[in-house]
Amino acid sequence: MRLSGRLLCGVTLLAFAACVGQTEPVDVVKWQGFLIASVDTGDPFTGLAAMVIEEQQTRMGISVDDAPAGITIGWAVLEGSCDAPGERVGPATAYPPVDVSESGTGAAETVLFRRISTTGPYATLVYENRDGSGRVLACADLEEQL
Repeated sequence: MRLSGRLLCGVTLLAFAACVGQTEPVDVVKWQGFLIASVDTGDPFTGLAAMVIEEQQTRMGISVDDAPAGITIGWAVLEGSCDAPGERVGPATAYPPVDVSESGTGAAETVLFRRISTTGPYATLVYENRDGSGRVLACADLEEQL
């Protein structure tokens, strides 16, 4: 009787653990936007910004085209829009600078090891300084990709 009681208890605990370990899948949410140069930018350039919000991380990236050759620029994803930017998503140190090649192209990516809010809005800003400070050179309002 004792053995069957322990066996029943063990089976019950395994069943409980199996139920607790199962979770509903979390949707991956993708955002994307096209960079638009600021009005006062002397050398306007184009590009693309994207963000993927996954279960336990958020990946962000940027690419630029037709930028002045050889410059290094900063960037960041912010809550809000280009017209009304809010708080930076993650620390400033999470965003590596974009080194623009002699052909005027460049790209950078980063990963935050947490899931951010999927409700937005979000914008990607490009700055004249590599540390993500100074004048805004371009911006992209990110739109959720359905």
